[in-house]
Parts: sequence; C-alpha cells; structure tokens
Amino acid sequence: MVTLEDTIRDRDWLSDKLSTQARWFAGAVVLLLWGLISAPAPPVRLSATALVFVGLLAITVLFIDFLQYAAGYIATERLAREILRLEDRRIDGYDRREPFYRARRWCFWGKQIAAAVTFVALLVVLVPALVR
Repeated sequence: MVTLEDTIRDRDWLSDKLSTQARWFAGAVVLLLWGLISAPAPPVRLSATALVFVGLLAITVLFIDFLQYAAGYIATERLAREILRLEDRRIDGYDRREPFYRARRWCFWGKQIAAAVTFVALLVVLVPALVR
C-alpha cells in the first residue's frame, strides 16, 4: 500500500534528482562550449555567436535553479515567522497560494523546460557542423 507520505517522499527525492541533473547538464554544456570556443583549432567550424547563445541558455538554467531555491528560502522563512507567532507553534501546512511558494514550482518547471530548450539548441548548433 502506498501512502501520501510515501508519494511526497518519492516526489521530493525525484525533484532533487531532476534539479541535480539540470545543474550538471547546464554545467557540462558551459564546459563543452568553453572548450569549443577557446580551442586554437576547433575540430569543426561552428558559429561563435550560436555557441554563446547556447551557453547563455545553459546559464539561464542555473539562474532559474538559483531563483527556485531563493524563493523556497523566502517562503519557508515567512512560514517559520508565522509559526513563531502562534501559541502552539504549529500550522496545517504550506499556503500553496503564497507567491514565493508558487514561484518555487514555476521555477522548477521553468528549469526543466530551459534545460530541454538548451539541449535542442545545442543539437541545432552542433549536428549540422558534425554532419558536414
């Protein structure tokens, strides 16, 4: 039997893994592009402008990741202050309508979408050069 706690724990674990994968992917893209741009004799002819654009997409993934955690921190800090004002120091749960709580979810999905867009852009830039 699967409980709500089981699904929440699984979702949190998967969310952490997805975020970690997005970070590693974005870092790898930046490293790859740095190598291609700074190579004295690149193995294939590539547009530096296109490479920089893909690099900016990868950095955007990392920035959205930062925003997700910053919003989460603010939402949690606000909730902690609210709990401290209560006599029994308990609250039923997060207010899912709270702007910073919602921003966490938007940033999580935005990061995943930005990573997918970065991958497609990387393919669009690299594949034609490799096929020539």
